[in-house]
Amino acid sequence: MLRNGYYGKYKDKIYPITILQNKGIVYVMSNNLDDLHKGFEKNTSYSESTRFLYHKYHKSVLISDIEWFCRIKTYGYYKGYKVWISGETDTEYSICSGPVSADQKVFTKENGFKEMDRYLFIGEVPKNEITEFFEIKTPINENYKVPDNWDF
Repeated sequence: MLRNGYYGKYKDKIYPITILQNKGIVYVMSNNLDDLHKGFEKNTSYSESTRFLYHKYHKSVLISDIEWFCRIKTYGYYKGYKVWISGETDTEYSICSGPVSADQKVFTKENGFKEMDRYLFIGEVPKNEITEFFEIKTPINENYKVPDNWDF
């Protein structure tokens, strides 16, 4: 499972979250049916066609109910280049190259990549071509509590 975005620990479990700025509220999101028994509700925006955008269930809670917050981004290597893995389908990963030199030959239009900014490319690649997955976890900002132990 790829983890990208904001996460928080709520009732001893780590969930993807959306923070509603200036409202003191967090949406805790889940795809686990068991969470319906924990006060989660079905997300009416979820469907099979939107499964990569939305979670099946969500719950609105006070920010003070969240133990800690962080941002997580998933990375891996594609043909020797460190890439951000922004999404996935059943067979492919969506990746972003990060800045690469102008003379590189991997992230080209001919190889299915699109230049989003100068020397910054995105594209979809078969899952078996990504190696050495790792996550980078950072604080969201100085206003939110962070984990005591970042190994989760």
